Amino acid sequence: MQSPVRYSSIRRHRMRSARSRRSRSGSTSSMPRWSARRFARSIPRLVRSSSSRPCPPATSIGGGTVPGRRSPPNSSPSSDIRGRTETTMRHRPTWLYYRIYVVGFDEVDDLIEAHVRPAITSLRGSFPDLRWFFLRYVDSGGFHLRLRLATAAANIDSCEEYLDRRLTAALAEYDDADPVRDLSVERRFVKRLYEPEYAKFGGPAGVAFAERLLQLGSEAVLSCVGARHRAARPLYGAAHTALMVQGLPSAQRVTFLHQYAWSWSGYAPSRTWQTSEGQLSPHNAAARHRARRLRDQIGLVLVDDRTRRALTGYAREFWDLLRSPERALVPRSDYLLVFHHVHLTNNRLGVVPAEEAQIARLLWLGATTAFEEA
Repeated sequence: MQSPVRYSSIRRHRMRSARSRRSRSGSTSSMPRWSARRFARSIPRLVRSSSSRPCPPATSIGGGTVPGRRSPPNSSPSSDIRGRTETTMRHRPTWLYYRIYVVGFDEVDDLIEAHVRPAITSLRGSFPDLRWFFLRYVDSGGFHLRLRLATAAANIDSCEEYLDRRLTAALAEYDDADPVRDLSVERRFVKRLYEPEYAKFGGPAGVAFAERLLQLGSEAVLSCVGARHRAARPLYGAAHTALMVQGLPSAQRVTFLHQYAWSWSGYAPSRTWQTSEGQLSPHNAAARHRARRLRDQIGLVLVDDRTRRALTGYAREFWDLLRSPERALVPRSDYLLVFHHVHLTNNRLGVVPAEEAQIARLLWLGATTAFEEA
């Protein structure tokens, strides 16, 4: 493997390119012109409800309306909130961003268990202020892990050097144990500039808030991964989803599960919810049986003490943060934040969107059945 490119050189290249564009345009903005335009276009989205295509109507049993994407109290931030938002932008930490390519889904699991987990433990021992999170991903380069880390600027070089050595050794170990025969696949890692999703999460303050939640979810998953998790990934996702939804007001839970299932099914109409065992409908006895069985299987997942502590602890900390003072800075509804972070933690658990749709549909069936029985 070639010597890894230093992250500082990537940042310097981006900064030189930005200065060059500004000098040609005569702009004095501290943001590249294209980036400034893109951010300006995103501003209206930060303060308006940007709902997608309407969801097919959910059952009226235990329903409730779907709240907008924006919490009304946050629609007109005070000068104090604006000041704190500007402070958030000025004091953002320096982030490292790695894409670590491996061969196949199982190798991603092993990378998390055998290399990322001990690396994070070691780095946190050296840099107590370390912030981090990860996601699984697949693109034209193949399966990979996207790992983002932040610490004080004075420590970032040491953090990078440690990770470069550790990842180089890990990928060489994989190559020695199982050489790649498909020339279209290569074990490697690359570094990219971390570009926060301001429009998605609600501006700089929303991104800072989201990064705290992303770290909590990543740490919970590190506590779950292992042989038991590998054998039952979708059930771990079901347990996580069920626990998170319990934090919503009771009138919103059934509607949330219905919309979540519909969204991750690719906006499928109800008639397409077919399985080998029959339609996933509240009126189908086989479907109701599957919903009850899933509920029992979630109970078995949570029998494991480490898993139960990780998933229930994450759900509790998530909802505690949503009730904290920092929450007032984020112009996004609880409903939308739950939607995003349920999905992102399911991703870390190795649950794919099609499985998420089935999980949410079965949890919805269980919720509607329970309401009817009550």
